[in-house]
Amino acid sequence: SEEALSVCLVVDESGSMEGENLRSAQQAVTNFVRSVPSGVGVGLVSFSSEAGLRCPVTESASAVSRAVHSLRADGG
Repeated sequence: SEEALSVCLVVDESGSMEGENLRSAQQAVTNFVRSVPSGVGVGLVSFSSEAGLRCPVTESASAVSRAVHSLRADGG
């Protein structure tokens, strides 16, 4: 039997990511989740001064995309 594959993406949302840097990271995540084959789970963690789970592992590309587009650059 095949094992399920899961990927956890990690995105910096510190102040240095403000503007185009964060928009580029958000687009890269969205492009990635749209290209992942079915059956592959993707989760999202963000970090600034602390790390946080933004989307648990899911096969829903739209859930991960919504989560990454809710990130705002600020903090450490």
